[in-house]
Amino acid sequence: MKLGAKLHIARDDIGMVKELAKDFDFIEVYYTRHHLKDSNIRKLSKKWIVHCPHHEDSINLALNRGVNHVKDSLLFAQKIGAKLAIVHPGFLDSDHRKDFFIGKSIETIRKLRLFAKDHGVRLLVENLPLRSIANTELGSTPEEMERILEETGCGFVLDFAHAYHASVSHKKRYKKFIERFYKLRPTMFHLYDGHRGSERDSHLPFGRGNLDIAFFVKFIRNEPVTLELPTKLECYLDALEYLKRFEK
Repeated sequence: MKLGAKLHIARDDIGMVKELAKDFDFIEVYYTRHHLKDSNIRKLSKKWIVHCPHHEDSINLALNRGVNHVKDSLLFAQKIGAKLAIVHPGFLDSDHRKDFFIGKSIETIRKLRLFAKDHGVRLLVENLPLRSIANTELGSTPEEMERILEETGCGFVLDFAHAYHASVSHKKRYKKFIERFYKLRPTMFHLYDGHRGSERDSHLPFGRGNLDIAFFVKFIRNEPVTLELPTKLECYLDALEYLKRFEK
């Protein structure tokens, strides 16, 4: 597995990247507007992936909200040499006119993909749980993600926990549900622990929850895998030891 650690550029100790870069293949950084020099950030790791801002910064692509902030993150990706950037498709307060708003999200993401391409960055879309920060998040089923990917031309990030929690909401068997997501040919993965039976993700360290991590890692070959854990150095180092049991 090509493993990455995730940090928040404004909230976390960006200096921790130096330590993480010794053991991880890349750093995935959540972008928000910051006061650090991009050139200094770039030097901290040989390889970066950028996670574009989402609901934490009032971004909602289904409502065309915060697009300029996302564009800023794509320019940031170019400046630090990141070749991949990730977006969330958005969320709604209810299921009302869901298909319409998926279409609006697709329109926005399609334009962002072209903007990203012009700056040497490939745009990926991440699947979401149905219930998390809103009543209805988009991209919670394989069918919705297939439509989004086909109509935008983007790559796919399969977040295993998001898919599991969505299966609870949709009352589907999680293994078959995740297998259907996998057929969409993910470019990369997100991996962490959580609670079975819950509709909401919790980004727990491995072993602190009871998700089927062994089942998840069976899908991973040589694709990048970001561990989305509490941003403490010991959490990430413990995760490396935990994942050694699944080495093939």
